[in-house]
Amino acid sequence: MVNKLKDDVNKGLLPMDFIILNTDVDEIPEPKVVEELRPGGMWHADVMKHARKLDMKYFYFNYNWFKGSWKKANAISAQDAFEDKGKLHEYRRDDSGLPIIPNAGFHLSFGLSVDDIILKIESFSHQEYNKPKYKEREHIMRSITNEENLFYKGSPMSHYDYKQLPLPLQRVHEVICQVQNVSPIDGKSI
Repeated sequence: MVNKLKDDVNKGLLPMDFIILNTDVDEIPEPKVVEELRPGGMWHADVMKHARKLDMKYFYFNYNWFKGSWKKANAISAQDAFEDKGKLHEYRRDDSGLPIIPNAGFHLSFGLSVDDIILKIESFSHQEYNKPKYKEREHIMRSITNEENLFYKGSPMSHYDYKQLPLPLQRVHEVICQVQNVSPIDGKSI
C-alpha cells in the first residue's frame, strides 16, 4: 500500500501534506482526533514535523473490560513514512519515544466469538500461545466473564460503563456481547 501511495505522490496524483494513521483494524481512532489531523486542524502541523503516538483506551473481549492505555497506533506524515518505510513498523513499538496525542481512540483485543478467538489464536503471529490450554472453550468463556487475561498475564482489568463510548461503539459492543452470549451491562454470562 505504501508503494502505491508513494507512486501516486511521485506522479502528482496526491499532495504530500497528508497524514497516515498507522493502526491495526482493532484500533479505532477518535473521530474528533481524525478531524484535528486534517490540514488546518490542531494536530496537523505538529504531526507533519514528527510522528505522534495515539493514546487509546484499551479494552479486552468487549467494551465492559477496560485494561488501561494502548500506545501502539500512531500518526505519521506521508513524507516521513515515504522517506523511511521502516518507521511504520518502528513507531508501533512501545519504546519508540514518540510524543502522544491524548484521548485518541479505542483498542479492543479479542472482541470476537469464542470460535473466532480460537481461530485467531491458531492463526495470529504469536504462535507461542497456540496451545490447547488457551483454546479450551470453557477457559475462553471464563476469561470473558471474569475479567481475566486469556493468556494468564498482564494487568488486571476493571469494569467500564460502555455508555461512555461514542454511540457507534456502543452498538458494536452490544453486538459483540450478543455473539459472546454475555450481558452488555456487566459482561457476565446470560
